[in-house]
Amino acid sequence: MRFLKNCILAATIVTLSLTTSPPARATLLDYQLTSNEAAGALPVIFSGGRSFSTNLTFSVTSPPQASLSPGDVIQVDYLAPAGLQFLFTKPTGASSAQFEFFVGNAPGVSNATTVGPQSTSVTGQGGSGTITGGGVFVYNAGDAAWFVEPSFSVTGTVSFTELSAQFVVPAGLNALLTPLESGAFGIASSLRTNPGSFLSLEAIPNAAPEPGTLAVLAVGLVGLALARRGRRALQ
Repeated sequence: MRFLKNCILAATIVTLSLTTSPPARATLLDYQLTSNEAAGALPVIFSGGRSFSTNLTFSVTSPPQASLSPGDVIQVDYLAPAGLQFLFTKPTGASSAQFEFFVGNAPGVSNATTVGPQSTSVTGQGGSGTITGGGVFVYNAGDAAWFVEPSFSVTGTVSFTELSAQFVVPAGLNALLTPLESGAFGIASSLRTNPGSFLSLEAIPNAAPEPGTLAVLAVGLVGLALARRGRRALQ
């Protein structure tokens, strides 16, 4: 009798494992916007209010997925070309400056709901100023229109090689990812007060050798000197 009960229990477990769907896995959807500009001052001059730049060029690497689902994570990165870094300088007299970039399936969303980013990060940061990340995920679950817009506030002078932000797709939003509409990638910025040109690309300064590297080099030079002395003594 006990053997029969065990058989029935095993059959029930097998049936449940075959009929129960595995939990959906969240997908990381990474968009990489890499600047195509050469070193030097970038053609970005803003007149005080929020303005979208049409003369900055960049290449885009998009995820292969055709759609997004609740729980997925959209990551957007803005990167300097290899060997270069951005230099972001707040114009004289300005209280702060804002740098933004966006990705979406629509340039604007009506009756929108907004949520903040899950996380933001700055890679290769230098300079005497500060940079603080933020942004919004803007969407309408009814018509599945959406865009994400990382935003970084800068005071003083800051250099960096990459800005990045992650946004979790909200519950109830199922939308197309690709192909994105024309104009659904962009760069924007604004200044709180006086306008000015404040974004440039420059070569990354040569990094100073680490202490460990210098120590190894010193040991090697000492060894070389001792070897030469030994050869001279043999002569």
